[in-house]
Amino acid sequence: MPVGEPYDNVRVGSRVRLVGGTEALVVRVRKRERALLTGRLTPPLFDIVDLDSGMRVAIHGSAIEEVLAYEPDSVRAEDVPPPREPLSLRAAAARVRNERAAIDAVRRSRNATTREQQRGLLESELKRRQLVKTPVWIEAKLDTLEAGYKAPSTIGALTTIGKLVVDGIDNVKHGHMPGEEDPAWMAPPFPAKYDVLLAIGERVRVELDPDAQDWLDRAYDAATYRIGTTVTIKVWLDWASDPKNPQPSLAVAIGARRVGVLAATPPFIDLMGEAAAVEKLPVTDGHLTRRSALPLYVLEVPNPDPRGYARPRVRRS
Repeated sequence: MPVGEPYDNVRVGSRVRLVGGTEALVVRVRKRERALLTGRLTPPLFDIVDLDSGMRVAIHGSAIEEVLAYEPDSVRAEDVPPPREPLSLRAAAARVRNERAAIDAVRRSRNATTREQQRGLLESELKRRQLVKTPVWIEAKLDTLEAGYKAPSTIGALTTIGKLVVDGIDNVKHGHMPGEEDPAWMAPPFPAKYDVLLAIGERVRVELDPDAQDWLDRAYDAATYRIGTTVTIKVWLDWASDPKNPQPSLAVAIGARRVGVLAATPPFIDLMGEAAAVEKLPVTDGHLTRRSALPLYVLEVPNPDPRGYARPRVRRS
């Protein structure tokens, strides 16, 4: 499918071939909108059912290589996700109140004195309120609890927003894709070739190794896809412990070097099994943020949770 095609021929009930050869059934077409500054249509999103595994996932339109057929009768009611409730002003205000309540609970706690303890308590308070926040957001809020913290000035905040906009437009203008123009030493080695395409969903924090900062410095400075203080690079996963252990873990690496670990939750275990079936290791996008305070780096990867839309679509090439 040519780049820039409006995807008007992709409808609910379309049987499509994805990049890499996987066939899937489109069960929902999400609305496309125009970007505020560029005026261009944002990349379309489709909810599909993988015809091999029966798994429902969310993908970008760029992952669709060809429309094979139109089979509306193939779409089952249970395949079609329910429409999401629009976020009302009342709901948005309630969310802000819940966020503040979670942060205040950490601030008042006498048991959470270290940053690690505060992080764990904040994550627990957010979960109790059914709030999903990125690790970078959590670290930023923990910064506000530090003694001597000063909120950024209005000029500083506007400068940050302006840089985000400029970086986003630059990536669109040059057609940059994460990792494709990075140096060869950052590329995942064989057999790390089981490519997990970017998906919509929550991110999982990687616990970084204490001796990884020099490699992270080098990777951050060399990365070509960046928005603000975050760069998106390719990372790959391997077992850091025996997968039969009660609490298995995965090693996360950039290029030839391991930089951290994450817990091998059931969705990650399933992903490792899928890759092992074709004698490969998973590769995915890693979002690396450089901060001005400790911790100096936060590395996040997509959560392959099959619930909702967080499950990435896997390319078997």
